[in-house]
Amino acid sequence: MHAQPTVRRIVGFGLATLAVGILGAASFMPQATIEDELKPDTVRITITANAVTLSPDTVRAGDVTLMVTNSSPKSQDFDLDGPGPNGEPDAELDDIAPGETRTATIRLGAGTYGVEAEEDEGNNERRAILTVR
Repeated sequence: MHAQPTVRRIVGFGLATLAVGILGAASFMPQATIEDELKPDTVRITITANAVTLSPDTVRAGDVTLMVTNSSPKSQDFDLDGPGPNGEPDAELDDIAPGETRTATIRLGAGTYGVEAEEDEGNNERRAILTVR
């Protein structure tokens, strides 16, 4: 008959220890903040002599920071063309020198955007697609 209270104490102590451990671990877990939710997504865009690449190529609607790096040997112009019927540029960065990185933060709605890079003379146009959800 005396074995039951001992078992209850051991089980009770074990559960209490487990609960403290879980609560303690939870306090060390990173918590998303409102500021994190309001930070714009960043798209890293790299222009080379043969291509324009995006990472990531899909972002959420809202403020988006475009970080454009010219890794080609020639100066480049960059355009982000919107999903509207006219496809007018939502962002333009002209004369990006070789090795230079420029940024622009803009508000984008859901849709598919054309990303274009070309040399200053309008030659060697390269394209990619940015999807905004």
